[in-house]
Amino acid sequence: METTIMRMNRRNVLVGLGTIVAGGGAALGTGAFSSVEADRDVTVETTGDGDAYVTLEAAAGADEYVSTPEDGVLAIEIDRLNQNATTRIEQLVEIDVNQDDVEIDDISVTSDEEDGWLEILDDDLGDISESDLPVTFGLEFDLEDEGEIDAEVTITIDVQAADPE
Repeated sequence: METTIMRMNRRNVLVGLGTIVAGGGAALGTGAFSSVEADRDVTVETTGDGDAYVTLEAAAGADEYVSTPEDGVLAIEIDRLNQNATTRIEQLVEIDVNQDDVEIDDISVTSDEEDGWLEILDDDLGDISESDLPVTFGLEFDLEDEGEIDAEVTITIDVQAADPE
C-alpha cells in the first residue's frame, strides 16, 4: 500500500483557507440584507376632487350625469339608458391639475366592468403636456345584446406625474 503525503506549503494553506472562508460566507450570508421593516409617521390630508392636486369635474354639458356630493368625491350616475341600443356620452369627466408646479406625464382611465358592455372613450390619454390640459373622457354603453343592466362599476383614473428634473 502506498501512502501519499501532502506537503504543507503556503499555496496549500492559502487554498485551504480560501475554501473555508468561501464556504463560511455561503453558509452564513454576505452581510447584505434582504428586507427592512420600520415604522414611520405619515401625515395625509384629503380634500374633495375639485380642490385636490388633480381635479375631477363634470365636463361641459355633463351636469345631468356627473355630480359632486357633499363629501366632495365625484359621482357618475347614468340611468334610463335604452335597452338593445348603444349610447355614447363623449365628454363626461374633465381632468385637470390644480397646481402650477406639477407636470403630468400620463393619464389613463380603466373600469372594472368585465362583460364588455362598457367602453371608456379616450381611456388611454397617453403622453400629456400642460398645454393639453384639461382633458376629458366619456363612456359608451353597448346594450344591444345585454337587455336590462342594473350595475355599479368602478372607474379608475390613473394620473402619472412627470419626474422632476
